[in-house]
Order: sequence, then C-alpha cells, then structure tokens
Amino acid sequence: MSNTSSNTSPNSAPSPPNNPALGSVYMSIGMAGYVVNDTLVKTISYDLPLGTLLVTRGAFAIIFMILLIAIMGQLNQWRALFSKPVLMRACFDVVATFLFLTALFNSSIATVTALLQAVPLAVVLFGVMFLNERIGWRRISAIFVGFIGVMLILQPGAAAFEPYSLLVIGVIILVAMRDTMTRRIPSGTPTLFITLANVVLVTIAGSIYAVYQGVSAISQNHVLTLGAAAIFLVFATLSVVLASRVAQLSATAPFRYTAVLWSLLSAYFVFDQTPNTLAIIGIVLISVSGMYALLRTA
Repeated sequence: MSNTSSNTSPNSAPSPPNNPALGSVYMSIGMAGYVVNDTLVKTISYDLPLGTLLVTRGAFAIIFMILLIAIMGQLNQWRALFSKPVLMRACFDVVATFLFLTALFNSSIATVTALLQAVPLAVVLFGVMFLNERIGWRRISAIFVGFIGVMLILQPGAAAFEPYSLLVIGVIILVAMRDTMTRRIPSGTPTLFITLANVVLVTIAGSIYAVYQGVSAISQNHVLTLGAAAIFLVFATLSVVLASRVAQLSATAPFRYTAVLWSLLSAYFVFDQTPNTLAIIGIVLISVSGMYALLRTA
C-alpha cells in the first residue's frame, strides 16, 4: 500500500474523517466504560476461572450487539464481519484480552491500568519503526521518560513488584497494533460489526480455554455482574472504535489517561488498594510524557 499521492481515484477509499473534539469525547467515555467493566470482572475473578468468565460475559455481549445491529437495521451488512482488517483487529484484541485479564486478576487494577497508559508512547514508536515517521529529540526524550515511569510502576526486585503486571507490556504492544489497524478499516464498515467481531472472537477463544480449564458453576450474582460488565464493555469498545475512526490516533490517545483517575478510585474504594509513592511518580511520568510526546509535532 502507498500513501504517495493525495489525489483520489474513483476506486480509492475516501479519507477517514478527522474530528479531534468528538474523538476525545468518545475516548473518554470508552476509558470510563472499560474501568467499570474491569472492576466488575475483577470482583468475581476469585470465584470463576477465566474461560468460564469470558464465555458468560461474551454471550451477553453478543446478544446485546446483535440486538443493537438489528435496531440500527444493519443486519444485511453482516459480510463486514469477515473483512480482513476487521478480523485482524479482532485477533490482536483476543490475545490482548487474555494477557490483560490475567494481569488484572493477579495485580492491582490501578497498576495495570496505569501501565496501559504507555500505549500512546508505543503508537509514536510504531510510527517511527513501521511508518517511517520522524520525531525530534524532545519526543524521543518524552518516550524515554515515559518508560522510566513504567519501571517505577513495575518496581522489579522490590517488595511491591507484581510479576503478573509484566504481561501488560505485551498488552501495550497489541493494543497499539490494534488501534493502528482500526484506521485501515474502510470508513463504510459499520462500527457495530467491528465491535461484534472482537466480542465473537474473544468468546470463541474463551470457550476453547474453558474446555481446557473446566467449566465452573455460575451463581445468579455472577450472571448479573457479568451481564452488567458486558454492557459496559460493549459501549466502551464502541466508543474507542468510534474515537479511532473519527480522529487521528495522536489526537485521541491523550484522553486514554482519564482511565488513570477512574482506576485509582476503583482500587481505593472497591479493592482497598493504594499505589506506593514510586508507583504514583511513575503514573505521573507516563501520563505527562505520553501527552507531551503526542502533542508535539517534532
């Protein structure tokens, strides 16, 4: 594929829209929804194995998504579900979901969410490594400072070190690749089908894993909790997809940092967890350096 010409031919896809204000709203809503979903799922992770949890939540999410698609009158566009970029994006999300939930179940929600804020830094690096983009020494310095923040949160070798939080490094890479792939999906592809592809593939993977793990009994409380989590997950995913489609990643990515506030509140009020001083410094470094790296043009 080439981006050497700004002219469009009759067969070329139209340029994606760019509305930073709307994209920032979508991204902020999406981050809040993800944290609520993560909080609900983590509260019952002590009772249910990962496979059973993914299948149950996924079943609710699939039903909810199909109802939304039917209400929107888009069922006749079902072939969009099988387009190559949509499926590739979903595959990135499958692996990222397994790594993220494993880290979430075994680490503080604030630690895991804070580490994810390095995603915008990874997006900038991907632009340099794979898209031949050029960045100046200030943005390079910001990226370096951001990864110092990552190390302060991880604190390897210290008593506060959470080994499972290392999985988030893989999630950062996969999410950056997923969001980059979203911009390659044709603008005419219904957003609902992009979201449905994610939900379906994650649920299928969860089913396979559930067979391996063994299925556990599910109580009424589990069903209600996972049903609510599915609703928040669907709306969060829809919001992030919309953010990626209506604005450039560099414009929307800084608003991922709104998730830090919600995760800190969740950690404190729901799980009685508070990051130590070094981790808080690391969170600040990641947030500030990430926003600086993305807002700079050189």
